[in-house]
Amino acid sequence: MNGGNVHGPVSISVTIAQATIKGSLYYNSYVSVSSLAGSIYRIPPGGRAEVFLGGFGCYGCHTLSANGQRLISHTGGGPGLAYALDPNTQPNPPTLAPSPLSGFAGLSPDGSVYVASAHPAGAARPQGTPNELLLVNDAALYETNTGAMVPGSDVPGGAMMPTFSPDGTLLTFNDGLINGGRSISVMNFDLATRTASEDRVIFTDTDMYPGWPFVLPDSRAVVFARGQNPQFTGAGAGVLPGTEFLGPPSDLYIVDLATGTATILARAMGLNTPEDTTGYVPFGSEDLHKHYYPTISPVAAGGYFWLFFDSIRHYGNAGLNRQLWGTAISISPDGNYSHDPSHPAFYLPGQEFGTGNHRAFAALDACVQDGDSCLTGIDCCGGFCFIPEVEDEFGLEVTGTCTSETPECAKRDDRCTSDDDCCPPQPGDPGYVCIAGFCADLPPIL
Repeated sequence: MNGGNVHGPVSISVTIAQATIKGSLYYNSYVSVSSLAGSIYRIPPGGRAEVFLGGFGCYGCHTLSANGQRLISHTGGGPGLAYALDPNTQPNPPTLAPSPLSGFAGLSPDGSVYVASAHPAGAARPQGTPNELLLVNDAALYETNTGAMVPGSDVPGGAMMPTFSPDGTLLTFNDGLINGGRSISVMNFDLATRTASEDRVIFTDTDMYPGWPFVLPDSRAVVFARGQNPQFTGAGAGVLPGTEFLGPPSDLYIVDLATGTATILARAMGLNTPEDTTGYVPFGSEDLHKHYYPTISPVAAGGYFWLFFDSIRHYGNAGLNRQLWGTAISISPDGNYSHDPSHPAFYLPGQEFGTGNHRAFAALDACVQDGDSCLTGIDCCGGFCFIPEVEDEFGLEVTGTCTSETPECAKRDDRCTSDDDCCPPQPGDPGYVCIAGFCADLPPIL
């Protein structure tokens, strides 16, 4: 209703993914209603945010392994620390080992090693907290359990903001020693030998700073943030007390690895198409071009990959806030991402409101052993969840039992090594593909 006149009716099409996103999300907040300093919060499946690392110290710049068994955090005023997580881990877990140069490191999917982010010298300062801006160091590979440097890894000294692909075969980063920090690179990585090889630039910019690259679970494309700030951040907007909510311009992009084509994730950014300049969001320019720190859940769900980011935008009528948002990324059946595969963003439930939340790092929950209860094979260390062929009378998910015994064919979310391991499609079912070690749905046919 507007000006006394009723407008309508209005229709909208909504797609509901027929799956549950697996794992938990860990995010930073420096303006918290329930903690004394900068903290790392955890949103467990179906739950609300809890302080996972907090207290009198300042915890942040965190990284998790894709399997949810290792966490590394920078600690203000002290050394970085690694933590070992298991299914029974409680908040503020005991430390595993000191972690040299821990801020924004890249953990391998099994958590065994991490790449420390470089901080090159020079006028173009690298990313990081104010403490990290005082650092000058090369990137290097370290053992997570000991903090010892791994020699001969061939990780480039300029690798900033490194992350591994969910299957551990790729390492992506911004090389601060190339093109003034205006490019994204990818290398092959061998976890067995702990070595990187075949460095190749996949995106080069001329006037913006691309950062925070993340590989899709099928290893066919890389998403990244492209912004104006040479520190690759939101410059504290909406995070630090008293700051304005006018963060530096930044949007999320995807680059197809086969073709090198880069495309803005327009629909997730509030735009109708990559060419659109006005957008569909209700508050117009106030909700556009302030999107930071993309991360991706390491496994697919319902025919989509799930990308999370923080954005300064309106949530309903509550005004501008820096909060956590997500978007579905349609899995490409042919592996081509030379287009916008994103969908309109959704507000991430469970987070604290109005507290300057950022960098929602997605990771699986630590797996459980054979004989324990499960919903899917992703829950199980053995890779398979045996579920009796019965239907719950209320239509709810039926609990199964973890097992290492290989079935005749792998169901959705069971372990696999190739597409042939996955069960064949049923009538009207688009079928399964093996992505990052688990059988996943293809996108629904609409």
